[in-house]
Amino acid sequence: MIEVEITTKTMVALDLDLVAAWFCELNDEQQADFFIKVSQKADTWKHHQNSQWYLVGRHLRDCGCSNRIAREMVQSISEGTK
Repeated sequence: MIEVEITTKTMVALDLDLVAAWFCELNDEQQADFFIKVSQKADTWKHHQNSQWYLVGRHLRDCGCSNRIAREMVQSISEGTK
């Protein structure tokens, strides 16, 4: 018998509520590691890499879907890096 390792790629759609719940189950070190991984992936973007975070902040500030709690969460993260 021959053993063969098979690797496959599967695309799945993740619900943002589920992703948010998973993120909230992480501790502070794991959440920070998540942001580090995001920054590494974002560094490879071919577009918007210089302005993406500004655009996210603008969306949080201006969009009707945003709220005070979301804005305060992002501001708290920012304050912690100073």
